[in-house]
Amino acid sequence: MFANETQPAPGDGTPNEEAKLVVLVVDDEVWIAEELALGLEEAGMAVKIATSAVTAQAALAETNDIGVVVTDIRMPGEDGLSLVRRLVMNRPETEAIETVVMTGHATIEDAVAAVRAGAFDFVRKPFTLDEMIAVVAAARARAATKRQEARNRAQESRRLAAAEAEREEARARDPLTGLPNRAAFSARLAEMTVNAARDGSGMAVIALDLDGFAALNEAGGSAVGDVILQTIGARLRQATGPEWIVARIGSDEFAVASAACASQADALAVAERIRAAIEEPVPQPTGALRLTASIGVAHRATADRVALDDAALVAGSVARREGGSRCVLFTPAMQEAAERRLTVVRDLPHAVARQETAIYYQPIFNIADRRLLGFEALMRWRHPTLGFISPGEFIAIAEEGRVILDLGAWALRVAAAQASQWGAGTTRDLYITVNLSGRQIAEVDVAGMFKAALEAENLPAKALVAEVTETVALGPKAGEVVEAIRALGVRVALDDFGAGYSSLGVLGGLSVDTVKLDRALVMRVVTDTRERRLLTGLVATIHALGLKVVAEGIETDGQLQVVRQAGCEAAQGYLLGRPLTAAAATALVLAEG
Repeated sequence: MFANETQPAPGDGTPNEEAKLVVLVVDDEVWIAEELALGLEEAGMAVKIATSAVTAQAALAETNDIGVVVTDIRMPGEDGLSLVRRLVMNRPETEAIETVVMTGHATIEDAVAAVRAGAFDFVRKPFTLDEMIAVVAAARARAATKRQEARNRAQESRRLAAAEAEREEARARDPLTGLPNRAAFSARLAEMTVNAARDGSGMAVIALDLDGFAALNEAGGSAVGDVILQTIGARLRQATGPEWIVARIGSDEFAVASAACASQADALAVAERIRAAIEEPVPQPTGALRLTASIGVAHRATADRVALDDAALVAGSVARREGGSRCVLFTPAMQEAAERRLTVVRDLPHAVARQETAIYYQPIFNIADRRLLGFEALMRWRHPTLGFISPGEFIAIAEEGRVILDLGAWALRVAAAQASQWGAGTTRDLYITVNLSGRQIAEVDVAGMFKAALEAENLPAKALVAEVTETVALGPKAGEVVEAIRALGVRVALDDFGAGYSSLGVLGGLSVDTVKLDRALVMRVVTDTRERRLLTGLVATIHALGLKVVAEGIETDGQLQVVRQAGCEAAQGYLLGRPLTAAAATALVLAEG
């Protein structure tokens, strides 16, 4: 007896599976087939008989319950080996069949051929009934095991596929609101655009962001902010309808789109419903909050040369500039701005590699003696066709995606190299401040970046200062990241303080070395005596915390006089020095000695 692999003992297969498997006996000598069938049946097996390969195939086609085929090796027409090969090659594993080959004219070549064909075992005639029962039982158990294992694998595969589908669904959803996120919205929008172009249907996109949400979130905390966002998400679904997709595409930004919006008037009507829904009071334990939104509306009828989502964002920015709490329809007059945005989005990721970007350096002076203290590193981009692009324009776009991470890393490397050239922190008591974005704080090892930059240029830690805005400082990882940066000996400055609803509590909760007063605060104090007194008290409080104060945006002698009287020790602004090229900044450093 030969076998192509070690055989399990009879009964090793899955009992239920094995019990229902039928044995098919194939032999052109009917009496042999009948005697064998009778013996197998007496052993508790279900048996069918076929007298040729053709009738065997017919029997196999009728049912999947046949688990073992016992076949004579030589029969008229198709022989047993051919039948074995066909069964081995063409059966799915969940319907696995084991074959036992029997012959009265066996040679070693026959046995080898049977094994190579895939037979489970080879039995020579004459054989005893007990011998055949044992072989068939083992084959039956093997077939049952194979079928069960195949089913288990299929079930596991389905489970893994379902789990992956759930993960994919989770990746496409904003966890706070349950709405599709930006990536999912972009994918759906691409599909809708193709379908609308094919069907000739109207298509519209509405983009909105909540006016003053950052201040509300700061004042009330993230729990209040989360409730607001969840409430707005639910209201957007109610205000639109099943033909609209609703998504959260940013911190306080949402978008809705439909490929079944017939006209601009229909799109504006939906936008007005959205505005009304948003302006309904949001209940809070401390009292109802009233929100407004800047809403941009784009319809294919007037936005035919740009992506509708870009057009809606452009219209939304117009709504913000006009004071918010309004809906603005994208018009052909806005087309140029939308196309410009598209160009910026497309070319910004390649700007550094194409050597279109540069770092400019705005000097920071000691107010008392006008001594040069350092510089703030500021990104500049000169586009080959658009010319100089304002940082306010391209930085905002960069922060929408991961481009800001590449720009931020590049700016730090360039600033560190420049500091090394000037001998900052060594032969000259200078520093360069480098701005950090919220995405950098949240997504990359900022402290590791500073460490690498210092080591690459052999710089002392005091040569660089990390700047974070108050908004960034309120992020969940900010405290941890700031501590890691300061552990290197690198100082940290809190930028734009006083731009909005600033709180001294931020200073108590964040380990910084310097506070930079925003230009908006500086402008207010010049014309308002009360604001001047408040500034003096603010600076005194900051000094009491052991921190230094730099006034930003100094453009007039009057502003400089006010911040000096308030106690600020350093300042920067156009009055003292505009942002300079590296060459011009170097000349200033040399002139200072």
